[in-house]
Amino acid sequence: MTDHSQQRATEGTAPPDAAEAVVDDLGVGALVVDESRQRLGRIMGCYLSRIHLRPPQGGLEWGVSPEYVRAARPEEIVSVPAQTRGCTS
Repeated sequence: MTDHSQQRATEGTAPPDAAEAVVDDLGVGALVVDESRQRLGRIMGCYLSRIHLRPPQGGLEWGVSPEYVRAARPEEIVSVPAQTRGCTS
């Protein structure tokens, strides 16, 4: 992940291209943590400078400012059922 996509905005809003940079760095479908809500989500895309996430098991999408999104750690992903991790068996 690039430095600019990891930094928190000092003025409370991210640069207009920050959401796209995070999505480009991590990829659509990546499991991430929304630190503002302490929720695990899968990247669905970005729109209007916000990253849109969906719970790994499915459900309603929510938007989050890119400065609050980080890649999920393995210990955070372990609780996600294998079929929602993109694994095939």
